[in-house]
Amino acid sequence: MRKLIFVFCLIFFLTLIWADFAFAQLSCVLESNSDCTTGVCVFEMSDTTNAHARTCVPGSTYTSSGRKVCCSGVDGNDCAAANKAVVLRLSNNTNAHVEKNTETTSSYNGNNVCLSVPAGGTVNCNYDTVADCSNLGSDYVCLASISSDTNAHVGDCDAYVTKVCCSFNLGLTISPTPSNGAITGTVGSTSINCGTGGSVCSASYDYHATETFTLSANPDDGYDVNAWSGDCSGDGNTCVLAKTSSHTASVSFKKIGLTISPTPTNGKI
Repeated sequence: MRKLIFVFCLIFFLTLIWADFAFAQLSCVLESNSDCTTGVCVFEMSDTTNAHARTCVPGSTYTSSGRKVCCSGVDGNDCAAANKAVVLRLSNNTNAHVEKNTETTSSYNGNNVCLSVPAGGTVNCNYDTVADCSNLGSDYVCLASISSDTNAHVGDCDAYVTKVCCSFNLGLTISPTPSNGAITGTVGSTSINCGTGGSVCSASYDYHATETFTLSANPDDGYDVNAWSGDCSGDGNTCVLAKTSSHTASVSFKKIGLTISPTPTNGKI
């Protein structure tokens, strides 16, 4: 009986750990459906090896053996977004060879495929030679593999030595920048100090289902907290935010003064 209780407790504990870290990484899969059932479409390949690529076409399959690269955790594939990373460069928008995002072949210009994330988040794409992209860091995942640096065929992560790897982090943006005081706090590995005496107004962090971070409002002399805005609210000195999404926040300060009310009659103060 004690062994059963121990096993149950161990499973429960491991489940909690998984729940906290399962979404800390980007998640990408290959799908043969006409549309991604998980996440957003990044690009399509005509097969799982020795394949050509094309940009995503909704409601359509590339070939009978084609695959869509579908990624969750990001909000789109918008190459015009402010917070984006180029995954690959394509020679055309269909039936294309591919090259790394660091190559500069002129005929590949204008046919990038990208991952984009909300304001405050960061996304990076690079290349590795191990299937789990671990040489780049634990938050990178493999989307595909390519046969060479340029003029390459594409395939799944087992097809070629060079792996296409991406990662993303959530982010905090302080906007607008406070005046007559500052917001401070530790977010991820960044010390936020935004406003009077500081200009560090953004930070990135990993997803954690149960973790939070705290922002503190620090008014200048003669001022007090007026109100928080964005994803923070109220007029307290602190704001606690969860690491389950990106956030935008700010705070306003008011001048401390004496108000005489009601106004005296037949005299003055």
